[in-house]
Amino acid sequence: MLIEVLHQRQQQHGHLSRDTLAAVARQLQLPPAEVYGVASFYHLFRLQPPTPHRCGICFGTACVLRGAAALAADQEQRLGVRRDDPAGDGVWSLETISCIGACALAPVLLIDGVPQRTVAP
Repeated sequence: MLIEVLHQRQQQHGHLSRDTLAAVARQLQLPPAEVYGVASFYHLFRLQPPTPHRCGICFGTACVLRGAAALAADQEQRLGVRRDDPAGDGVWSLETISCIGACALAPVLLIDGVPQRTVAP
């Protein structure tokens, strides 16, 4: 139940702030540390506000085998941001994501949630 409530709150607010996590803990009568532990463990939860634009690179097996690491390094240089820094440059962030099930497009780059077919550098 906790994961579903966190997911709903993140959809409403864009991220899970400390106040939101505390409210969820009170609502579900759970220790705040447990709620924070779950929220910080799962990659799908954001504890900071997202940047307006997000670039994600799939690191599933097919994408790794077809050049995801090189694609990530190329995108870090192009965007001027470090991978998995949620603050990015304030406009763009670059994140490592798990398999999205689009292996035929490998390596997959998501720009604002839309898969892009790429050729690894």
